[in-house]
Amino acid sequence: LNCSLPTRMLVSLCMDPSLGRFTKESLPQQTLMELLIDGVSNQFVIRGSVHLCRWTYDAGPRNQNIADWNGIDFSEERSDEVSRIVWNNCRMYGSLNFEMLPPTVVDFFVTGNALQGTLNCGALPASLKTFEIRDNQINGHVVLSDLPENIESVDLSKNLFSGTVDLETLPKSFRKLDLSFNSFDGEICLTRLPKKMTHLYVGRNQLSGELDFTCLPKTLMVLSLEHNRFEGLGDFSKLPRSLSVFNVSYTSLSGEIVLQQPLLVKYFHTSESDVKVTR
Repeated sequence: LNCSLPTRMLVSLCMDPSLGRFTKESLPQQTLMELLIDGVSNQFVIRGSVHLCRWTYDAGPRNQNIADWNGIDFSEERSDEVSRIVWNNCRMYGSLNFEMLPPTVVDFFVTGNALQGTLNCGALPASLKTFEIRDNQINGHVVLSDLPENIESVDLSKNLFSGTVDLETLPKSFRKLDLSFNSFDGEICLTRLPKKMTHLYVGRNQLSGELDFTCLPKTLMVLSLEHNRFEGLGDFSKLPRSLSVFNVSYTSLSGEIVLQQPLLVKYFHTSESDVKVTR
């Protein structure tokens, strides 16, 4: 395959089966990785010879083979298959073609950069378990129901995402979701969260409406709702015993939380709300 073809053309060929040529799975992993970073302006932080991205300031030599790139781990079973990508705090800017992530990637971490662009959850690889792009400048709407079926942890916090949030059709494997520090709006439903969910962060958005706290997962340990426009009287009588952090600060929620053993909540944050905590 000629990697010099325009990236958009290659992406179109991969993503449109009606063209009848090839799919993403048929491309070499080297090609997929090249397409993934094609929109990154300072690719030397990935291709460079320094292993700690945050200290890579000089372009230096550019390694072409992905085996020599920074932050890439390969599968123990197949040494030519990328399984883990960690590009945190690389001062990377430009954009990533997330749809070109190799179909073997399990963990993907690209936090603390200046990346822009959008995210198509439906184009992420089915193998993905962890996806973290915290603290960038990625925007647009997010369709969480399109995430890979077996994904467990997603962190989209501190970006520029907007639109509504559907928490009712999340993949059943979900354990942790962080959507905080964005511009999501509209109402959310907490009654159909995945049964294995442990952490949910939606604080510091523009979410609104009333909330039903009576059907939270029994495994939930952290529920962060602060700095939103939630309102109404909450029924807190059935909070899960596993809950250890509960934050409704700076909302218009009201109600009373009666602490009874063996409820294990350690940290209640209710300031600037009408929620009261009694023992």
